Amino acid sequence: MIKGYLHFFKFRYHIFFLEVIFGALFFAKNIDISLFLTLVFVYISFNFFLYTGIYTLNDIIDRESDAKHDKKRYRPIPSGRVSVRNALIFAFLFILFGLFISLILFSRNVFFIYVLFILFNIFYSFIGKHVANLEIFSNSITHRMRVVLGA
Repeated sequence: MIKGYLHFFKFRYHIFFLEVIFGALFFAKNIDISLFLTLVFVYISFNFFLYTGIYTLNDIIDRESDAKHDKKRYRPIPSGRVSVRNALIFAFLFILFGLFISLILFSRNVFFIYVLFILFNIFYSFIGKHVANLEIFSNSITHRMRVVLGA
């Protein structure tokens, strides 16, 4: 059961947090322990909570097409190891935790950027990935936004 939920973390994509680190290092006034600790908490709130929730929502949205795919049908939701209801609860809790942490530890600007990530990913899941050139834009914009988040 837990293994199904671990899939939603998609640790292979956590490498993109380097874009946040790049933005932070490039624009930092001081590179010190405070910056390091801030990046640790951004990683936890952003990658661990917010994006895990976003990835889970995307898996819920794609469940029918994934069920027809040779490899994706074995993922937790299309295979039935995790119910849509439980995945929704999981996704919303993780997104809320990510937003809450951003609101109490960082500025409102960071919270706003997190909300933009959610909106862009929802746009991508429902519209962007179904239109050829729009898919490239809507998938790549979040990478630029990571640098902004780091800054």
